[in-house]
Amino acid sequence: MTEPDRLRRLAAVLVAAWLTLSIAMTVVATVNFKDLKPDRLRDARRVFAPLGDEAAQTVALRYTASELNRHLFDLYGKGQLVLGLLAMLVLLAVRSGVLTGLLGALALLAALAFAFWLVPAIVEQGRVIDFMPRQPPNDDLLAFDRLHRISVRVEGGKMIALLIALVLLVTGRRRPIATAG
Repeated sequence: MTEPDRLRRLAAVLVAAWLTLSIAMTVVATVNFKDLKPDRLRDARRVFAPLGDEAAQTVALRYTASELNRHLFDLYGKGQLVLGLLAMLVLLAVRSGVLTGLLGALALLAALAFAFWLVPAIVEQGRVIDFMPRQPPNDDLLAFDRLHRISVRVEGGKMIALLIALVLLVTGRRRPIATAG
């Protein structure tokens, strides 16, 4: 196997790991809210009885899920930046092609926006709404919802870019980057 082939495989592994991490984080964040409810946890009624009625228990569990997700998204944001930077370095070294390089750069830009803009904004706005009733919606809830929708779209776009880049790396289809001379 030639050195370019090894680098191409390494690039594919890094992009696949990044995509897998992104999918896993999406699942974890969703499951945390779905499963952290008094009726879904085996001993929740007994453990949370001192909190009072089911509504108070639900608020406490929603807060717990929110804080857990905030911590995980912070770690995820940093982790995907490391994977993204490594992937881009290898993509540049292997001369993976213009489209693959652009897709990698787009995914890295999305990861930067996620880590340095979306996560801090969502964490801040999420803490504002933690103990607010969800009905009727108010400006703070709407602001959080808007940030969440942007985050979902940015992550979805990034995952699509990573998937296409991965397919291009695995199938070997590429347009070489033009070189001088």
